[in-house]
Amino acid sequence: MNSSDGMLIVNVSAIQAVAIAAVTYYFGAWLRKKVPFLEKYSVPSPVVGGTGTFLPGIFPFHESQL
Repeated sequence: MNSSDGMLIVNVSAIQAVAIAAVTYYFGAWLRKKVPFLEKYSVPSPVVGGTGTFLPGIFPFHESQL
């Protein structure tokens, strides 16, 4: 990880990207089974998992907190 102009940049390989995508998908599938609202309205697992993965990234933090 490095920082450029206050923006955190994370470099990952292709294998790491696929692993992150798989974890995100299965997290979404698990969460969708736990929350009946998501299953009732047919929200796809990748959307649920992607939202759960995205939300922590929108909150600003400093490098000192890493």
